[in-house]
Amino acid sequence: RIAQLALGPNQAEVQQKLQSARGPVLTAVRDTESREIFVGLNTGLPEKLTGVIEKAIEAHKANIRAGKVKVVLTGRKAVGGHSDVNALNRAIRVRESRTRRAVTENEMGTFEMHSVWLSAIQGFPAAARCEHCTGITQGVSVTNSVLVAELNVAGGVVGETTVPQRGSVTQAGG
Repeated sequence: RIAQLALGPNQAEVQQKLQSARGPVLTAVRDTESREIFVGLNTGLPEKLTGVIEKAIEAHKANIRAGKVKVVLTGRKAVGGHSDVNALNRAIRVRESRTRRAVTENEMGTFEMHSVWLSAIQGFPAAARCEHCTGITQGVSVTNSVLVAELNVAGGVVGETTVPQRGSVTQAGG
């Protein structure tokens, strides 16, 4: 429903502009403190990264170099440019502006995430995070349908990672 509301009658136009071979993904992130919802698309690395996202991207790149992540997606938008990171970065930026302080890694669980494929013929099925988005968005709560989508993909996500989970995994919607 969020995907339909976010795209409205412009869905075909947005999908054509994104030109993703696997189909663009839309992610909605809810700030559980303010109850605000932020939407992101696969539009590339955000222009203004928050500190916590920038650190997560650098840590993820270090894990790739150390061989802790089996890289499947290698496109220019793959590391940090997917909808998951775009929506989360926007949510964090707005919270930081509202609270006048930086969001920490320990607060990632106060955001909940739901991602859907926009290329599906019927409906908007939940989309598993790729190996990059999983590493960058660690600690964020995901909806049950995203969790199921990730469990149904070999290795738990698209690609594989042996990096330990930061924080705790919690069910979203509470």
